[in-house]
Amino acid sequence: MKFEADQISNGSMRFTPPKSWLEKRGGANHQIIGLCELICYLDKQWAGATGKNMIEIGSHAGESTFMWGASGFFNKIVAIDPFQMNYAWAIKKLYKQNISYFDTITTVENFSFRVDNKFATESIDFLYVDGEHTLWDLTQDLELYEPKVKVGGYIAGHDYSPPWPDVVNLVNERYGEENITVFSDSSWLVKKTS
Repeated sequence: MKFEADQISNGSMRFTPPKSWLEKRGGANHQIIGLCELICYLDKQWAGATGKNMIEIGSHAGESTFMWGASGFFNKIVAIDPFQMNYAWAIKKLYKQNISYFDTITTVENFSFRVDNKFATESIDFLYVDGEHTLWDLTQDLELYEPKVKVGGYIAGHDYSPPWPDVVNLVNERYGEENITVFSDSSWLVKKTS
């Protein structure tokens, strides 16, 4: 059975966005373009190095997870998501299909706050947070997982945009607006310096 993206969820559907998203942006799919910009930025920063490790909090249908896998940077990608949303069965089916191409992806079907103790301090090169967008949840994810990122690694997330003022305000307050790089899909990125 085929679903339109807007029937499945209001979440980010990078590969099959609702037509209204495309119309707002002049027909271009900035959910794909922006994540490609972020990946290209990492490629420049890492000078093409591979063998990196990452954690993604909030994988939804696995579209960004797929792109992390396809980038070739990562030996290990841990995707954390409880899959407890509307149409969860359909989302999980898409997720499994999208990650099926990569043996570098490990799925942890749980809430991020319940599994943070499974990861050592300074053990990953990249953290991408796209879970719950409330101030409390995002603060908790960053508090628990920022220490997992190596000094010199990167912390990033999604939805740095006006519809998500808690994301914008917390990221600005925590990292300083001048230190944040924002991409056209509303992903944000900062380098961990200490």
